[in-house]
Amino acid sequence: MKKKRKFALLTAASIILPVIIYNTIFAQTITREQLQNTENTDVLREIGDIVARDTKNETLPKSEIPGRIEVYMEDVLDGEEKEAIISVYYGPKYNITAVYKEENGGYEYAGELGTFFNPKDVKAKKFNKGNPIIFVSDYINQQAGSFEESAYLYGYTWNDEKGEFINVFLEPMNIEANWLENGIWQKAERKGKAVYENSSVPNIKVEYNQLYSATDDKGNKKQPEDEDYTLVEEWTENELFYWSDRWQRFIVGEAVEKSTGDKVAIISCWEKLPYTRVPEFAGYENYVRIVRGDGGMEVVPEENLGSIEVKKESTMENI
Repeated sequence: MKKKRKFALLTAASIILPVIIYNTIFAQTITREQLQNTENTDVLREIGDIVARDTKNETLPKSEIPGRIEVYMEDVLDGEEKEAIISVYYGPKYNITAVYKEENGGYEYAGELGTFFNPKDVKAKKFNKGNPIIFVSDYINQQAGSFEESAYLYGYTWNDEKGEFINVFLEPMNIEANWLENGIWQKAERKGKAVYENSSVPNIKVEYNQLYSATDDKGNKKQPEDEDYTLVEEWTENELFYWSDRWQRFIVGEAVEKSTGDKVAIISCWEKLPYTRVPEFAGYENYVRIVRGDGGMEVVPEENLGSIEVKKESTMENI
């Protein structure tokens, strides 16, 4: 029996949602002066120690000075003063991002967003519902059965009831994956662009330009140069993610899970991925990622669900 290739991007274990922690006990103030001098070695160590202690993160390298620290001043908690979103970089997979609020002339810990590969382009967007949403682009370079570079767009917002930052959006925006299968090098690409709309139903419209290419291995098992590939197909996909008060996140639609009779939220559809043109992907294109009422996520075949309910773009006119 032919062994099915494991797609690194698509396995649930390959993307672990960052653990969210909120704890103001033993909070230590970061000064404005420190935030303005993050190129100083002593300041790098001081801020790195404070963030690691506040988030209680045990995975960060011990006794190491961060390679760099990025500070983004954004309105996150919808107050009078902007908050400091601090990303502390130790190396691939060891980059922690947390939010600090202005208190007593300095900045004290408010909550953690998570640990990322290489977070960039951090920004906050204000919608007409709830607190502002922090968007983080995480750039990932990994080898797990393929050579893959990707960029995931995360979204977080402060949940007043839970007293912590919660994840409300997660989507692979850019993908470039190369792999060798049966003597053929294959490449799947995606380049996505998101448009944020503050309409009667806040939503995110995403357009993906996607390509599938291939070339013979020529016996050396060495990854080809870009110019060696032959384009097989280029196409465009679109997705509409809309805000759901019930699910407290952006979703694609809702459906009833046949096995339980419970309603679930659909947060991504595999049929929109660039792998749909890959021969060995056949059979996976009808899978979707769902969120259940208890917050648990799973990838399931569409046949496990009833009819999928989606909102039409005409119901989301700008206000």
